[in-house]
Formats: sequence, C-alpha cells, structure tokens
Amino acid sequence: MAMIRCAECGIDVSSEAKACPHCGKPVKRSSFAKKVGIGFAIFMGIGIIANASKSNHGSTMAVAATAPATPEPAAAPEQPATAVQISAVDLFREYDRNEVSADDAYKGKRLLVTGRVASINKNFVGDIVIELSTGQMFADIGATVQGSQKSIAAGLSKRQEVTLLCRGAGKVLTSPMLDGCLIQ
Repeated sequence: MAMIRCAECGIDVSSEAKACPHCGKPVKRSSFAKKVGIGFAIFMGIGIIANASKSNHGSTMAVAATAPATPEPAAAPEQPATAVQISAVDLFREYDRNEVSADDAYKGKRLLVTGRVASINKNFVGDIVIELSTGQMFADIGATVQGSQKSIAAGLSKRQEVTLLCRGAGKVLTSPMLDGCLIQ
C-alpha cells in the first residue's frame, strides 16, 4: 500500500482509498493502460529522434522542421552510371550480414536499386515511401521518394519491378533505408 497526496487538501491518503477521508475528494488512480501508452509514446519519440539524427544528411525531416513546405522542382534524371548498382534483395542481405560493412559501402552513397514493389505508402509526415520486397517478412526496404515523383509513384503497383536512384540512408530496425529516390 502506497501513500499518495490528495489533490484537493494535500493530506496523505492510502492509494487503496476510494476518497480522501479529510475532504471526501475521490482518489484518482492511474490506469495501467495509460502508463503503457505514455511509455510507448516516449519510446516512439526517442526512435524518431534517433533516426532523424542518424540520417540527417539533408534529410527531409530536418528541412520540414525549419523551412516552410515548398514544392520540389522536377528533377532531371541523374546519370545512373556513377551510382552503385544493387538489387533490393542483395542490399538487404549485405545489411543483414554486417551492418557496419554495409554502411561503409552504401550509406550516403548514390545507389541504383532494382526490386519488386511490396507497397506504395506515405509516412507520418506525408512523404511517399515505396517499400521494396526483400523476401523477408517485416523487413522490406523503405525508399522515400522525392515529391516531384508523385505522379510516377501513383502509377506503380504491387509486385511491379522498379529501379530507383537513391541515396543510402543506413538501417532502421531490421530494414535498409533509402532517401531522395527518383523512379527510373
């Protein structure tokens, strides 16, 4: 049995009591679900901040927090010849085998990644994200697409083969991530 302070009169009251014996105000009990919800929100907030700081090489999240939203100009297709060519499955395998080695090879570098579309979604800030299948459950590669590519992304479908020119953004949880992608 723990003692808590009455919010009304300030007297110590048993946490088991239904009301304060001094003033009669009902004793508030915090629910287990509320505590779990607060803990989950804190955990997610830390994860989002850690991810933003981990891949903050011109990330859209940092820009969104400091600058007003402006439409991105249509980007001319870049020359893929200078990019590292790799399949989505091989990129996943490289990160699964050794994240440190894979970061050295791919993080921050231009990548030409080919794979099958698992889904086309938007993230919590409204960016278009194409998930590329890796053959592993819950471990698709997340590719954030430039806003200028919206109409092209809208024309994609699941299981369609696609090639993306992106910047490697490391690994989050179990999945490699790609930023600033252009659909080729």
